[in-house]
Amino acid sequence: MAKTVKTTAVKTGTKIAKPKPVSPPSSLVLKLGAPGMTPMHRAGLGGLAATLFAFERSEKKRPPDFNWSITPTELTLDFGKPENAKPFFEWLFSFAFQIKDELIYLPGQYGKIPPIEVRARLQQGITLTFLQHGQTRKLGEEKTVSYDFEDKKIEFTYKTCLSYTHQTAWKEWVNNKGELVIKDYDVQGPVNPGAVVRHVAFTSSTKVSQPLELVLPLQFALAGTLSLPINRAVGVLVLPYIQDLVEFAKRRSDMTPMSIKDTFVAGTGDAVLQMEIRQRGKSAIKKAKAAGGDAISFRPMPWSTQQKSRSEILSVSNLDKELLAFYNWVLSYLHPRLVKKVTEIKQGRGKNAVTSEKIEYYWTDNVVRPFIANNLVQGKYWFAGFVRFANSNDPASGKPFWEKIKYERKGLSDMVNDEKLDWKLDGARSLVLAVQEALRGCYGKVGSDKNVSDTGLKNRFKGEYEKWRLAFAGSKTPEQFRFSLGDMFSRGKTKKDSELKTNWEKITRLIMQDWQLARDLALIGLASYKGKETDTQDDNALTNDQD
Repeated sequence: MAKTVKTTAVKTGTKIAKPKPVSPPSSLVLKLGAPGMTPMHRAGLGGLAATLFAFERSEKKRPPDFNWSITPTELTLDFGKPENAKPFFEWLFSFAFQIKDELIYLPGQYGKIPPIEVRARLQQGITLTFLQHGQTRKLGEEKTVSYDFEDKKIEFTYKTCLSYTHQTAWKEWVNNKGELVIKDYDVQGPVNPGAVVRHVAFTSSTKVSQPLELVLPLQFALAGTLSLPINRAVGVLVLPYIQDLVEFAKRRSDMTPMSIKDTFVAGTGDAVLQMEIRQRGKSAIKKAKAAGGDAISFRPMPWSTQQKSRSEILSVSNLDKELLAFYNWVLSYLHPRLVKKVTEIKQGRGKNAVTSEKIEYYWTDNVVRPFIANNLVQGKYWFAGFVRFANSNDPASGKPFWEKIKYERKGLSDMVNDEKLDWKLDGARSLVLAVQEALRGCYGKVGSDKNVSDTGLKNRFKGEYEKWRLAFAGSKTPEQFRFSLGDMFSRGKTKKDSELKTNWEKITRLIMQDWQLARDLALIGLASYKGKETDTQDDNALTNDQD
């Protein structure tokens, strides 16, 4: 039987040493590569550097005893004495987070001040990402103003902003003596969207807390990142990759749109590429590769309809100049456009009734461009997966993207028929043009019946178009697709010098090598079909619904 050994605790008389209190500092050193620095922290540190650069550009007098220095990898804030921390941060935050024209105003984001319509869009993006919750910002009444764009007067409405949480965040960091309190502080959504308590029953163990050296950069992420709305309920946040604080601070303003047209983004890939294109336009950063960044989309989710949750995260790095140049070329065709809305207004009754027209313009963005952007950042052909994309539903409306693609026919047609377009796949352009020629021939047969009314002819054109769309989009096997494509080619009238006859070998080789890519191209051929000036019947069959 084993013996039981009795143990007795022995008092050694040694006292546990208490940690010495940390003396309040008179300066802070923030390092780009310090432990715990995520892309959001680094973007925030870049925003702080850009804000200090903006103050120096303003030629305002620097407060006495307040100094700072910025190197490529670290930023030092020096407020002279520990008790000067309070006036230093009060001054810094009052400059960094302002309100002008009843809109959020961030000097660190600007070179030249953007026009009011641009800043209204930027504020909308911020309230969809950083400042979602009502307690993080105080909004006022709606205000309607107008601006001119290409000789058109456009009205827009925005909510005025009275205050936001970033303006007074520093108060938590100082004590009654004005000194910094060195401890861990809670990190929440207003400075790092998505950093929330995971479970209210386990708040202490699921919340995010960090030291001041990490919390301070997060406060300036509002200035270092770029937030833009996709629509009323969805926003996208772009976090640039920062490798040099000085270089970023000098070019931060290049990220910010200066035209209302540039504030429209339609997805994460689109947002990153547009950001890099704006920066690429400056000679200081014309390098072989662009650093890239992270893009995060926020939208209401089924489990949280009141708040916007992170729905997609895209990381893009080392973007070469050829890719950015190509996407900039795509933007010239697939850009946001103004839509004219005419409303009849009747005044009076009977013989005295007067009818007038009210003309309004509103912006609508292209739905094909974000599809191309996501393909490019993933290293795919720009047209890869077009069938799957066209058949999928738009999260905003719940309708298939195909219903919106047909309204972008002109831009898409101009792009795919431009000889400068590099398809990067032998036979791709020939297949698209061959489908367009075959569709024109099919329309010619439909329009040859002279005993059909204009309305009946229009419906027949629509039916012909829809027949081939369903044939291509519904092909699930190589055999089904080849049969549908061959059927179309056999029915469409082709000339001796047609694309099909001239480049038959290229087209056949492509179909045999990758039938799914060929199917994508065939559907692009349909989506981009644009009738000649003489083909009024089939052209109107696709355009009347857009008016």
